[in-house]
Amino acid sequence: MPISGLPPRPDAGLLLLRLGLGTLILFHGIFKLTHGVAWIGGPLGAVGLPTWLQYGVYVAEVLAPVLVIVLLASAVADDESTARVQEVFTYVALVSLLLAYAYDVANADVYFPHQLSRLLPRFAMNIVEDTHLERVSVPLALAGVLALAAVFGLVRLVQRLRPRIAGRELLFWRCASGAVIALALAGSLLYSVGGLKNSGLRWGAVLIVLVVIGAAGVVVRPGRYLDAVSGFLLLMLIGVFAVLFARRMAQPLVHAYYLYYDRYLVSEVLTAALPLAAIGIQIVVDACTRAPARVARVAIAATVVVVVVGLVPQMRETRRITEHRLFADSYDALEQLNRLTLEEGPGAVVYSGSKDVQPDWFYPNTYRAFALPLRQTFDRTVYGIPLSAIAADRVYTPGQARDLLRERQASSGYLVQLRGPDGRRLPDDDHTKWVGALSYRIPWLAQFPIGRPAPWTFAQMDLDVYALNGENR
Repeated sequence: MPISGLPPRPDAGLLLLRLGLGTLILFHGIFKLTHGVAWIGGPLGAVGLPTWLQYGVYVAEVLAPVLVIVLLASAVADDESTARVQEVFTYVALVSLLLAYAYDVANADVYFPHQLSRLLPRFAMNIVEDTHLERVSVPLALAGVLALAAVFGLVRLVQRLRPRIAGRELLFWRCASGAVIALALAGSLLYSVGGLKNSGLRWGAVLIVLVVIGAAGVVVRPGRYLDAVSGFLLLMLIGVFAVLFARRMAQPLVHAYYLYYDRYLVSEVLTAALPLAAIGIQIVVDACTRAPARVARVAIAATVVVVVVGLVPQMRETRRITEHRLFADSYDALEQLNRLTLEEGPGAVVYSGSKDVQPDWFYPNTYRAFALPLRQTFDRTVYGIPLSAIAADRVYTPGQARDLLRERQASSGYLVQLRGPDGRRLPDDDHTKWVGALSYRIPWLAQFPIGRPAPWTFAQMDLDVYALNGENR
């Protein structure tokens, strides 16, 4: 019996959503379990908070998703007690999001507004800046209170409108789902869709067509293939991330940077799109079964062949170009660099690149691979970062680095220097002490995600870390 012949199962849809949400968050928790949370203690200590709060991430990213999967997976959608529990969890989630936002604006006063400006339209960013919502402030607290009040109001409004919607559910969900798709298309078209189109091509034409067919089935026949609420949420998730991606990535970049942004369309959107693709296959099969038996068998076999032939090569290409993470073991290397620049006590870091970037490196500078993430991820004070994204690296001798630190009222600190072609490190003296080195082999592809297969290129980066103190002799 085809899937479309089964009655709607709202609880099955909720099970799908809860398992998906819990599993995605749990992956982040597993990463913290395997890599530790010590790096979170630095930003906490910088704002005067106890470092033991770093272990709270285990509650948010391990315990909470496990509870969502185990305790809430079998809840039934129309049960009143379950609805009340869901309402409470919604409020808790909103409060958690507000606290996370406050934490971000408190601990990344430069980086966070910059990222926010890339996501929000200009007029919205002007409002955020004029009302001081990009940092911890009274307006931000009032905005949080208003957001909670709006949710309370919407809950009460839905409760009042529910009797009026009774008997018109089909029309209501068609309009709601159609509005989500229309808003997502309109929002994406406000920006250049070159990057979005390029990333979509990496999914493959077959998968995209199946997703479109499945989305059409969810809109036109809500409740037949997937309960209406789950279908609406899936469409909304895809639409929101598509608009954000179109806003942030107007044009495709070379592969090494592109996958950094593209990961959202793969990790969040693809997981939501796959159920729609399965529904698309079911719709095609249903259409084939309406034909005479012999024709139906041939049509179904042809559908299977097209799906396999269309998806398998695309899956192999996606696996090939995602074999290595961005900058390979970048997080482990940066964590080691952070530890080395704390060997002789805390202090600011001066980054010194190279006048001649290695021929196997794909970018005009190297500070974006080391100095900028060290400042943004580990909340370190780093000097020597050019203002322009494509500017050449700045080069410092130990004496020049100490002069720079003195200008910033610092008597000691560290020099992180990209080792030159001669492969020699600087000798120690009364003011300069070599504390360690970091050898870093970075794989990258010099091609767009869609294109003829290209071989991997490996760039070898060697960094020396020196502790600086005292005056020039």
